[in-house]
Amino acid sequence: MNYFRSFVLALMFAVVVVLAHRTAADEGMWPLNRFPAAVLQQKYGFTPTPQWLERAQLASVRLPGCSGSIVSPSGLVMTNYHCAVGCVEALTSKDRSLLETGFYAASQAEERVCPGVQINQLTSITDVTERVAASTRDTQGEAFAKARQAVFATIERECTTGDDVSCQVVTLYRGGKYDLYKYRRFSDVRLVFAPEFDTAFFGGDPDNFMFPRYNLDLAFMRLYDRGAPVQATHRFPWSPGGAAAGDLVFVTGHPGTTLRQYTVSQLEFERDVRLPTDLSYYSERRGLLMEFRRRGG
Repeated sequence: MNYFRSFVLALMFAVVVVLAHRTAADEGMWPLNRFPAAVLQQKYGFTPTPQWLERAQLASVRLPGCSGSIVSPSGLVMTNYHCAVGCVEALTSKDRSLLETGFYAASQAEERVCPGVQINQLTSITDVTERVAASTRDTQGEAFAKARQAVFATIERECTTGDDVSCQVVTLYRGGKYDLYKYRRFSDVRLVFAPEFDTAFFGGDPDNFMFPRYNLDLAFMRLYDRGAPVQATHRFPWSPGGAAAGDLVFVTGHPGTTLRQYTVSQLEFERDVRLPTDLSYYSERRGLLMEFRRRGG
C-alpha cells in the first residue's frame, strides 16, 4: 500500500477461523477515512457505522512513535511499556529507581506528571490533495519539494488554532493523496502504572516480539485537562471475555509504513540488488569493528 510518510491513524484487522486444527487469516490496513466498508460487508457480513468509525478514531491516541487506547471514562490510556519508559526514567531518582521497582498510583492524587510527554487524539481528517496539487503544478525536483513544503506549512499553520491543537499534512500513496490530520494535544499526562523494566521487557526483543504473552509489556497513563482527568466519551471498554475463535478482530494505531502492494519487479529489486548490497556493506563494517576490537581500540 505504501500509505505512510509519517504516522497515520489506520485500521488493521485480522480474521481468525479455527477449522480442523488449522488457522486461516485475512488482513489489511486502511486509513479510517478511506475504510473499505463494502469489501468487509461482502466478505464478512459486517459494515461499520459512522459512529463505529468515529469511536475507533477518537478512542485511539498517538504517542511519540507509538499508539495507545483510551480505556476508561476518566481518560486512562493503555499503551506499551516502551512507549512510557521515557516518563519512567524521568521520574526515577537516586532514592528510587522506577525501572527496578515499577510504579503504581493507588489514587489519582498519587499519579505523577510525565515531564515533556504529549499525547495526541486525532479529531478530524481533511483531504487537501487539490490544494497541494495546485501549489506544486508545473514544478519538478527541488522546486517541487520547496513548493510542497511551503504549502504544507501554510495549511498546518492555518489549522493550528491554539496550544492544544496540533496539525500535520500527511502524504499518502507516495503523493497520490494528501490529508490534513488535526489533533487535540494533551500536554498534562500522568503516569498511573508501569511494571519493572525486567518484567516488561523479559526476554529482550526476540522474546518480546515472538512471545509477548511471557512479559508484561504495558503501561497506563492518564490524560488531564486544566488539572482534571479528561472525561472520555469515546473509549474502548474492557472486555473480560476477550476475543473468541472466528471473531472479526480490528486494531487501530499509527503504523510507520507498509509495503504490502510492492510489485513483483520491486520485490525482485529488493532480492537481487538492495539486500545483497546491504549485506555486503554490513559484513564489511562488522569486519572493521572486529579488527578494531582485536587491536584493543
